[in-house]
Amino acid sequence: MAEAVDHNVDGLSDDELHRLAWPLVEQRLQERRAGVFERFQELQGTGKVSSDLDVVANAASEGRVETLFVRADPWSWDRATDDADPVVRLGADERYGESELVDAAAVATLNNGGQIYATAQMTVPGSEVAAIFRY
Repeated sequence: MAEAVDHNVDGLSDDELHRLAWPLVEQRLQERRAGVFERFQELQGTGKVSSDLDVVANAASEGRVETLFVRADPWSWDRATDDADPVVRLGADERYGESELVDAAAVATLNNGGQIYATAQMTVPGSEVAAIFRY
């Protein structure tokens, strides 16, 4: 990285060093994520991207997802529960099915060497996922 912590670190604790270094690392991570999401947007209409959860989950299970974006905020619990029945029975409650598909797509993506960006900053309207396919 071109940027650096411009400070004598000999007397710093791990927490102090982290406090000074993290903004530099975070900026680099945000730039990288923005670049990859820009690529997602550029590939729209080519068949090499999708924000349809069923399509993405299927592609991930086939090892075709190169990059997966998932929403980082806790959206699933809000959708899965309601006032009438606040209990969610994982695996049996169809209200939770969408969350299970997102989880399965994430696991399959990682198992097949893909990368995942969990973020609330870059989302596709109306979808919980966005994916760039290998082919």
